[in-house]
Amino acid sequence: MTKTIISIVLCICLLFCASVNASAKSDYPRTVPGVIRVVDGIGELLKSFVNLFSLKSRYPNSHPVCDIPELDGDYVPQGFCYIDSMNLFAVTYYSTGDENSILALINPETGERVKTVKLQYADLTPCLAHVGGVADIGDSLLISSGKTVRRLKFDAVINAEDYGCVQFCGTLNTDMQASYLCAYGNYLFVGQFYQFTFSGKYDTPKEQRIFAPKAKRHYAMCEQFDLSDMDKVFEDGKAVPYMVISMPNSVQGIAYDGETFVTSSSGTVSNASRLRYYNLTQSDKKFNLNGNDVPLFYIIEKNAVQMIKIPPMSEGIDFYNGKVAGIFESGANKFSYVRIRTPYICIFE
Repeated sequence: MTKTIISIVLCICLLFCASVNASAKSDYPRTVPGVIRVVDGIGELLKSFVNLFSLKSRYPNSHPVCDIPELDGDYVPQGFCYIDSMNLFAVTYYSTGDENSILALINPETGERVKTVKLQYADLTPCLAHVGGVADIGDSLLISSGKTVRRLKFDAVINAEDYGCVQFCGTLNTDMQASYLCAYGNYLFVGQFYQFTFSGKYDTPKEQRIFAPKAKRHYAMCEQFDLSDMDKVFEDGKAVPYMVISMPNSVQGIAYDGETFVTSSSGTVSNASRLRYYNLTQSDKKFNLNGNDVPLFYIIEKNAVQMIKIPPMSEGIDFYNGKVAGIFESGANKFSYVRIRTPYICIFE
């Protein structure tokens, strides 16, 4: 019996070593077996439970700039960006009822709400989607939901009446759930949120679950698009990503200033969120995305050059006056039961 067990263990070890060697020779990263993903997920759940006992009530690195508007009703803030050309904050919200998703513009210097508009599709039907990220490129705001990024021109927003309706004017279909967005220059980053649940609510495709450097396993990705010819991209509705980034778990928002990549990670209503600053790590492997080999990069948590804890339930972030600013969904009425609520746009330092 003992010899049989030893033989089985040796076979498993040999198979594992063979798969590692095959991966090393392959042009593509090795995917993570399902059983390992479950073990990692249970470990993350246990870690979150342990962290409940160290829950903070004060976060000295978070400084309120102004209130997040539109929190009196059924709206939940999700996406955030700073529009440099207009010196305005933009926040997107989904409704917990049956109302249109909305976009609010805020003056960062006075904190006053400038305008709120209701989002509509091109056929004038209301957008009831769970809108996620928002980013500004050129003459447009880009807003994500599902596996789609939709374009909204500034002129349409500026010319609309307060609480009037504005229509999207083009779509970009993505290769993954568009949970969050950020833009730098003509480049758009579109990423997917992943968190382990037994129900599989936030599961990602198997091909995105890969082994990263330093023995880390990553279960989500972010893709980068070149929108130099934005009119053509949003008319065609598709584009081949410029590159993909293998992401850590629980990322809710990202920001990039051309040098530093920042992630906002949050997973529960009670645990502190984390803001991490990185330099991207390029892989020597490619990632096959729908038949296209694209460069693969990694964001490794151990490689973060800085990490600060911020209040729970962080969402979208962006650079503002050289620092990172962002929002939280905890101020919404939907989360009136949580212990720490942050109904502010904050700067983090």
